[in-house]
Amino acid sequence: QAQDKEGTDISIIATKKEKVEAHLKDWQTLAIESESVSCTPAALASFAKEFALTKDALYVVHIALNSTTCIIAKEGKLLATQSSIRGIHHLFEAFTLDEPDVSIELFYSLDFIHVEQSLQPNLAKAINRLRTEVSKTLYALANQIQESELSEILVTGVGGVIRSLA
Repeated sequence: QAQDKEGTDISIIATKKEKVEAHLKDWQTLAIESESVSCTPAALASFAKEFALTKDALYVVHIALNSTTCIIAKEGKLLATQSSIRGIHHLFEAFTLDEPDVSIELFYSLDFIHVEQSLQPNLAKAINRLRTEVSKTLYALANQIQESELSEILVTGVGGVIRSLA
């Protein structure tokens, strides 16, 4: 929740109680007891506050296995968010169409700057699709808020450690 001259902005994130209970039960099997329940966008905003090198508003792009979450955060506050169902798994699936017997280890060792349309057409197309989707999402998020300039991007998740993906 944030307050300014024009009023109060409130973020509302909803889920079914059963989903939260199932999620907590999964962690309990690993002997982890949760002190609180959060959601990916709020957690990313808190993460950015701790680890980003700026106090200004910034983009955070979290590329996970099965999804990508883009947010704009400032000083730990979530200003805007949008998620997509595309993630690293979609890129791996495309790569296996180009090279059917590839291992996940080889995929993670790729330098994505060297992916060529002629050699890995499905992977190249999937990378371009993900990059285009993230670019459009960041543009749409920037239009939702009145920040003068957003010049920093923090890339997290599995996608943050793949060479030249970001």
